[in-house]
Amino acid sequence: MKPLARRTFLRGGLGAALALPWLEAMRPSTARAQPAAPARFVLAFGGLSTHTRSPAGLVLPPPGAASFCDTLGLRPIHRLGLTADAALVSGLLIPWASPEFAGLPARRVNDFHGSMMQPLLAGVSSTNTDGFSISGRTADSVMAQRLSPGVAPLAYRVQYDFYKGSISNASISFDGPGQRRVPRFSPSRAYQDFTSALSASEDERRRRALEVARGRSVLDAVKDGAGRLERRLGAADRQRIDAYFTSLRQFEQRLAQPLSGTCGPLAGFPTDDAALATVVEGIDVRTGARCAHPDADGESGDENDLCRRVGYSFETERGNLFVDLLALAFQCDLHRSASLMLTYPQSFLSASQIFGVDEPDNRWRTNALRAKDTHELGHSPGDAAMMAYLYAWHVGFVARLAQQLKGMTEAGVPLLDRTAIVLVTEGGFGRDPTGGSATPHSTENMVAVVLGGKALGLRLGQHLVAPQREHPGQVLLAAMRAAASDRSLNLGELRAHFTPLL
Repeated sequence: MKPLARRTFLRGGLGAALALPWLEAMRPSTARAQPAAPARFVLAFGGLSTHTRSPAGLVLPPPGAASFCDTLGLRPIHRLGLTADAALVSGLLIPWASPEFAGLPARRVNDFHGSMMQPLLAGVSSTNTDGFSISGRTADSVMAQRLSPGVAPLAYRVQYDFYKGSISNASISFDGPGQRRVPRFSPSRAYQDFTSALSASEDERRRRALEVARGRSVLDAVKDGAGRLERRLGAADRQRIDAYFTSLRQFEQRLAQPLSGTCGPLAGFPTDDAALATVVEGIDVRTGARCAHPDADGESGDENDLCRRVGYSFETERGNLFVDLLALAFQCDLHRSASLMLTYPQSFLSASQIFGVDEPDNRWRTNALRAKDTHELGHSPGDAAMMAYLYAWHVGFVARLAQQLKGMTEAGVPLLDRTAIVLVTEGGFGRDPTGGSATPHSTENMVAVVLGGKALGLRLGQHLVAPQREHPGQVLLAAMRAAASDRSLNLGELRAHFTPLL
């Protein structure tokens, strides 16, 4: 029997289309050795500095620690049993305009927030402080071109708005100078992308939207085709299809249910992102009531600042939904490269709501410093553990993705083993060329977390300290070269990867 095409779709009524996972029936009917299953790549970004000069055990492990995950900042990796599937790289540096770094590639100008995105994500030196412009192709775009030519990288953004005036760089994905890829920030629209044929007409999209509003499942729309397909498959493929349809049905049911959490339940999953925009001024974050000091700005962290502008739009729930969609997109092989922008550079996301989500330590839930946003908390001389927890909140999303991919297989191999996920952040801790030697406005002592890629050759399960203050882009390049199986691949000006990782 002729094998199924790798990108076979099930098509049904009203233009519904459903991609299939990898199946044994998609193997060519030949006795020749088959190539390895395709690789995937994820570029994840968080707009915070990691305070990596904090006491050991917060982000960096103490000397001689049994596991690099035994820290507050990496707790999600440890909790999900992913220690052997992850690596922490520390001691990284983005050089700046200084004679000390003359001749080094991918430098930034002497302005922290506005100049580090380009060298970090594209490996190209900054020449200005315009955080909107990235000259060059970002890592996710390079990898999409290598892993799935003609298929654009998937791009999701978790933080809804930039709150309080942070740098509104609404994307980390660029195909070249001025070629910004607009990411999805509405999970429901992203789900429509996933379940809809890309060539559907405007009328077909409206009809499908009406069916969704009436409660019709995309699985119902392709039911007849699914039955015919299953009759062509062997027992193992039928089990895989059944498990895939079951998980997709559960996912649809989940999307149809209201979100719940400490931020309060929603009446129903929104049809657009506007329903999740909750930038509210003059609200007491402890009680939700209007407060007596509506002009408090969150700068000092005192009692009055608990009445302040709240910048939160259910980012925790939103991020989890995007992770679920990304895992499904990889499982269906719709995309092989993706970017996941968790927070903006200079993020003013409300720390209060993040600390209230699932952290049982009451000291943080009641500490007045939690009234700050993520940016101002980074400048606080107080509890460094709070910054480590904010970092853990970011790590939690990539750990969730890794856990899901670990439970999926392709050609008998866990999908995580052929997926390289790299989380990088805006800064670390150290010198600021515009003033100060111990500041979060620094690209010294940066860290990167790598998850997956074991079958690609990445060396995991350890804490790797950069011996010569290598560039964080070199960690990205190591993951890129592993996924592309090409040691000649470059990222902008970066020509060498971080060799302890690959």
